[in-house]
This record gives sequence, C-alpha cells and structure tokens, in this order.
Amino acid sequence: MREMIVAAALFCAASVGAFANAEAATRASPAQGDLLAAESLRHSAAALVNAPPDTPTRAARLVVIARFAERLDPAHPEGRRLLANIHEIQGKPALAAESLEVCLRQSPADHALGVRWLTDKLSTLDNADQRIKLLRSVIDDESFTPALRAEATVRYAAILDRQGRKRLALDAFRRALMLTDDHPVGLRGVLALQDKPPKAARVRTLLGELRGNPLSVDVAWELARVLNGLGLHEA
Repeated sequence: MREMIVAAALFCAASVGAFANAEAATRASPAQGDLLAAESLRHSAAALVNAPPDTPTRAARLVVIARFAERLDPAHPEGRRLLANIHEIQGKPALAAESLEVCLRQSPADHALGVRWLTDKLSTLDNADQRIKLLRSVIDDESFTPALRAEATVRYAAILDRQGRKRLALDAFRRALMLTDDHPVGLRGVLALQDKPPKAARVRTLLGELRGNPLSVDVAWELARVLNGLGLHEA
C-alpha cells in the first residue's frame, strides 16, 4: 500500500512538472495558430498598403492590423517594420523609432535600418545638446556596427561645424573615417575644414568616395576634371 502511495505521489509530481514545463514553453513561443494568424494579418496589411490612398480609415486600420500581428508573433520583424513605416508616414517619428529599435536589435547589421532609426530618433529631440548626447552614446557603443557609428560621428561633426567649433568638427570627421574610411560625408568634411588643402587632398577625397561608390558617375567625372587640371590626362 505504501509503495502505491509513493508511486502515485511521484506520478502527480511528474505530471505537475510536465504541465509547468509545457505552460512555460507555450509562453516562450507562440502557438502555431497564432503564427498563422499573424502571417494572415501581415498579408492583409500588405494588401491595404497597396490599396488606393482614399480608402476609408486606411491608416488606422493598418495600425490596428499591424499591432495585432505583432502581439500574436512579437519576434517577427516585419510587423514592427510595418508599424515603423506607418508611423513615419503619419509624422510620428518617436513611435517609428521605437519600432525600428526592436528591428535593429534583431538585425544589427542592417545599415539602412540603423540610419532610419537614428534619423527618427534625432528628429524627436529639441536642441543640439540633446542630439549631441544621443550621437555620442551611439558613437561610443561598440554594439553598433562601425558603419552606423561612423554615420553618427559625421552627424555629430556637422553639428560642431554649424556651432563654429571647426577644430572639434575636423577631429570628429577624421574619427568617422577611422570607423569607415570611405564615408562620403566624412571625406568631404575633412577636405572642407582644412586650410587651403592641396589638390592632392582633393584627389584622395574623390578616390575614397569612388572606392565607396564605384558606380557614381558624378564623382568619377569630378575626379577626371581635377586630374585634367593637374595635367594628368591622356595626350
């Protein structure tokens, strides 16, 4: 009898543990039905995006659909990207930046996404001091890619330049090039802030830009004109 009671107790304990584990697993990952429902909602949202602009309550419906999809499948980045697009169209950069930050954590190497997040985040700030604080936090945070930190650095340098702090701005542009040596704004910024830069410096700048964007006809043409002025042309 005693053995039967012990066995029953062990069975109950195992059942409770298994139930708790199953419940935790359910909380950790959405059910298959929720995933399918979220996918269906995203398709509905995509169809609504392509609907005529005068569709009644189009923007409001998009927000509701996107939020329901995100609630059902919070790990899927497309729901957040859709919300970010909607909020940017509505002129709500703070909400767009919030969604883009989630996407950026999931795709930290997506440079275009990072630049969008940084742009929206900066547009919510009221003055240069606040923007400098944000930009410096991005510059110093090595969890961001070098390319995004370089983008933050050239924007920081531009603020310093507008404030007349030329030497600090030049240092910041140079720091950006240490992170990404072909950043076009960094290259142009260093050239512009030098006192009477030699033509060789302009050539180096244009070569750097061309290295970063080999298909740029404008940069190639400008480089050809500079070289022609130096007498470096085909006889």
